[in-house]
Amino acid sequence: MGMLVARSAAITMTLLLMSAPGFGQSQGRLPVAPEHQDMVEKRAKEKEKVDGCQKQATEQNILARDRPQFVIRCLDGAAGPGPPSVVAPEYQELAAKRGQEKARVDNCQRQASEQKVLPRDRPQFVIHCLEQ
Repeated sequence: MGMLVARSAAITMTLLLMSAPGFGQSQGRLPVAPEHQDMVEKRAKEKEKVDGCQKQATEQNILARDRPQFVIRCLDGAAGPGPPSVVAPEYQELAAKRGQEKARVDNCQRQASEQKVLPRDRPQFVIHCLEQ
């Protein structure tokens, strides 16, 4: 477990460094010394892999809370979305119920958008939709 935490911390640091402004951009920078060229190329490849995994996460609608774990699994070569966030057994029924409620609200919101309901009328529309 300790090794995974250390590895996750290292990957998180890499992700943070890669998201810093100007990372991997060569415009306006001094030429890289030959002895550091390998490291620059390696970082560029890593950034490309991270960007690819981030894109996959977006395409698969991975929740923000699950995204770091998804990216780590993706970088390790694991295919498909990871397991969902772990919910304690005593809260699983409540989580499932909330998930169903959210799906109903999302459906009513979508209907409101399709029917071009005005913003001022939207809450009443959604409430009425949920009561049906």
